[in-house]
Amino acid sequence: MSVRIDDSKLLDDVNEKLMFHRLNMLVAGVTFIFNILLFVVFLSSRQIYTKEKHQVLLILGIADAANTIAIFSMGLSRVVLFSRIVDTREIPLRTCWECATETWLLLRGIGDLWPPLVQSIFTIQKFSAIFTPLWYYKRCRNGSLILLATSLAILVPSLIVGYVLAWSNRDSNARYYCGRRAAFGTAYATFIYSINIIGYLLSFIINCVNMSKVMTTSNKCVGKIEC
Repeated sequence: MSVRIDDSKLLDDVNEKLMFHRLNMLVAGVTFIFNILLFVVFLSSRQIYTKEKHQVLLILGIADAANTIAIFSMGLSRVVLFSRIVDTREIPLRTCWECATETWLLLRGIGDLWPPLVQSIFTIQKFSAIFTPLWYYKRCRNGSLILLATSLAILVPSLIVGYVLAWSNRDSNARYYCGRRAAFGTAYATFIYSINIIGYLLSFIINCVNMSKVMTTSNKCVGKIEC
């Protein structure tokens, strides 16, 4: 089903969005190429990808690649949609579930949630290694595996909740161009934005604490050597 439009201002707005999403596709495509080059570098040598610190970068790279694919797919989907609207002057009617089943929304969820989760868990691990080294090295020998398992244990249920919400409102009308808020609701979209902001902010704060501790310890060691 669709709704006929005769508002020239609305059509101008759609044309502006067309340009924006074409630019989005270009930026996402270029970024994805850099992601591929990064993977080639990391996977080119066993000595690189078997090291724990590099495995963390690989996990972040995979999450970022999912996000760039999502942004490109979103751009492509909306370019096709807006082009059809300009040609037919009709806006399609869509439900929450129809929006939720678009592949780019799943990839966008992974790209938005996984990187801040990985960074938060990684900085907490480093915090434990700095402040409780004996406990950390006894309990967390395979840090990258723990990082991957913990982040996925949070990521997967978080994504499932979104689709449960979309299914529970499957017959409700959504904005024609879809999006997280249209598919999963305002509360869930706010949750994703909050995880994004809190995750990166928490990582930054913990990293500052870690750096402060390392610098203090280094200065003490240097002072003892000089004495």
